[in-house]
Amino acid sequence: MDSVFISEISEKIEFELHTGFDATQKPYILHLNNSVLIPQAFCGPREEIKVPLAQKPWRHLPGRVLWTADNRIIRDSFYRSSLVPPRLEPLANGQWRGTLPDPKFRIDDDCVFVDLLTKHFGHMLLETPARHWPDLFDEYREAYRDLKPVATRTHGLSLETSAWPKYLTDFLKSLEISFHDIHFIDQPTSFRSLFLPSRISPYSNFGMNRSYFDLLNRSATWLRKTSGLELEKSQLPNKVYLSRSELATGNRSLANEIVVEDIFRKRGFDIIHPQKLDLRTQTQIIDTATHIAGISGSQLHLGMYRGTPGLKLLRITPAHHAPPWDEMAARFTGTEITTVSFSGPSRTIANASSNWELNAENVACLTERVDAWLR
Repeated sequence: MDSVFISEISEKIEFELHTGFDATQKPYILHLNNSVLIPQAFCGPREEIKVPLAQKPWRHLPGRVLWTADNRIIRDSFYRSSLVPPRLEPLANGQWRGTLPDPKFRIDDDCVFVDLLTKHFGHMLLETPARHWPDLFDEYREAYRDLKPVATRTHGLSLETSAWPKYLTDFLKSLEISFHDIHFIDQPTSFRSLFLPSRISPYSNFGMNRSYFDLLNRSATWLRKTSGLELEKSQLPNKVYLSRSELATGNRSLANEIVVEDIFRKRGFDIIHPQKLDLRTQTQIIDTATHIAGISGSQLHLGMYRGTPGLKLLRITPAHHAPPWDEMAARFTGTEITTVSFSGPSRTIANASSNWELNAENVACLTERVDAWLR
C-alpha cells in the first residue's frame, strides 16, 4: 500500500532474461536517491474535493502512479492497481496538483522495499512475495540480503511479530524473508537510497513473471522439509471443495454455501476448510489434487502453489466480483480453469465486499455445470 515520490532517479537496472522466465517484460530494480515513501493512509484526493470520476485522470492509468516534482504522472509495474496518488487538488487549467506531506523520518541506510505484509491470507499469497525475486539468483542474493528491508503493513497487522498468525510467519520463513529485520513504514519517510524491485505477481497487472511461482515452489519445499512428516499422496483427497462457509468473517461470502457443498459432496468431493489446516498441508492438497472447486476468494489463490500441470479448477463467482488473478496464473501452473458466474448487483464501491446468495434456478444451473465439468 505504498506511494513513492521521486525527486531523483539515479539508475534503472534491467536484468537479462534468465532461464525459466516467461513474461514479455523483464523484471528490474529501480534505485532511487532522495525519495519519500508515503503509506496509503497519507494519500488520496482531499475530502472536500468533489468532482466527477471522468475528471480524475489518474483513474485511467493501468497501475499505481508516480507523481513527480515537475507535475507529471508516470506509471510503472511496481505499483498496485486501483489505488490513488498523493493529495490532489484541481487547477484552473484542468490539470491537477499533487501535495505530498513532509517526511517525518529519515533513513540513511541502503534499503530495499519488500512490499506489504498482511494477515489477510489472499493478499499475503499474492503480494508479500511480489518483489522478493532477486533472492532466487546466486549473483544477486548476497547484495540483496545486505540491504535493509522496509515494508508497509495492512489489515491491522501488529508490530509485534509474536502476535502474527502462524501461517504468515511460516510463509515468510519459507520465502527466506527475515521478517524480524523488517522496518515498517507507518509515516512518510525519506530515504537516501531505496531499491524497488518490480512487482512480478499476478496481482501486479503487468510484469507477471515465472519467478513468482519459483518463489512459491521454494516455499513449498521449505514447508515440506521443516513442518514434520509429509503426508503420503494416498492420504490426500483427489477431489476437493475449498469452503468459506466456516470463516468467522468473510467478504463476498455465499450465504447458502452449504447447498453448494452438498452438490460437490454427492459427487465424491472432500469438503475442506483451509483455515483449519497448517500451510504445509494446504500446499500438499493443492499439489496432489486432480479437481478443486470453490467460491472465488483467497482460498482459491492457493492454486498459485500448484507445482505440476493437470489440475482442473472450478471457480464460482458473483458477477460483481470475478478478479482475473487465478486465470492469469493458470498459464504458469498448467491449470485448467472453468469459471461459473451468477448475476447480481452491479459492482460498486459500496457492494464490492457484499455477501450474496444463489437462488433455486442458480443451484440447478450450477449442478448442470458441475456435471459437465466432471465429464
